[in-house]
Amino acid sequence: MSTLTYRNSQEAFIGKHITSLLEQDGHEELDIKRAVERGIDHYRTSAGFARGKVFDECLVRAKLMLSPKKPKRTSKSKAK
Repeated sequence: MSTLTYRNSQEAFIGKHITSLLEQDGHEELDIKRAVERGIDHYRTSAGFARGKVFDECLVRAKLMLSPKKPKRTSKSKAK
């Protein structure tokens, strides 16, 4: 399995802390790796963050990657 390469210390901080939080939640290693990659990708592609919210936004993106998808609701009314 390849390791994620960080470009700077901010990415390393985000990756390390997302990993530790998701490990505490009991997620599998492969899922954690994918979620960290998503969080880092969000950091790299976002132009700006609210002051002090960089890590929080990246963590939210990582957790969204792990959340189960909800089935689409279909509202079919039966005509009688």
